[in-house]
Amino acid sequence: MKPEIIDNFLSDEVFKNIQNIMLGNEFHWCYNSVVVDPNIINEDFYFVHPFYKEYNPASNLCEILDPVIEILDPISIYRIQANLYPRDLKHVMSGFHTDIGDLHSYPEKLKQWTTAILYMNTNNGRTDFKDGIKVNSVENRLVVFPSNLEHTIVTCTDKKIRVVINFNYFSKH
Repeated sequence: MKPEIIDNFLSDEVFKNIQNIMLGNEFHWCYNSVVVDPNIINEDFYFVHPFYKEYNPASNLCEILDPVIEILDPISIYRIQANLYPRDLKHVMSGFHTDIGDLHSYPEKLKQWTTAILYMNTNNGRTDFKDGIKVNSVENRLVVFPSNLEHTIVTCTDKKIRVVINFNYFSKH
């Protein structure tokens, strides 16, 4: 199954509300020194804001995502995390990965796990899939795909930051 790309996923008003909060000066970000693999020693880093961790709310701002969650209509939310990647001098790939790696020992369960990425700002970064599909970072774009599809983050070089919200959930489909 290929990734599904949905442009203008949310109404302008709803999207701008989430974007203004997340890109504002009051939004809290946590430094993370490992982007994908803790065994790879490099200078990559990023910032995260966990909304949900292991099925439980982890932020007092979870309600700003209610319109997104309502549309996605998950059975269960494993994790929702905002990611902020600072500008790089050149495009850097994080390494191909899946977001719910521990489920690979249960391939039958992976069929209903879904990953969705909501792009919060337009920049020249992107998400690349192992099969060659590339999804550019365009604000208010959502890409939805089965959680077993390997993908990689590609940093931006043209804006100060690249911000996305990553949703990992058990879907009805």
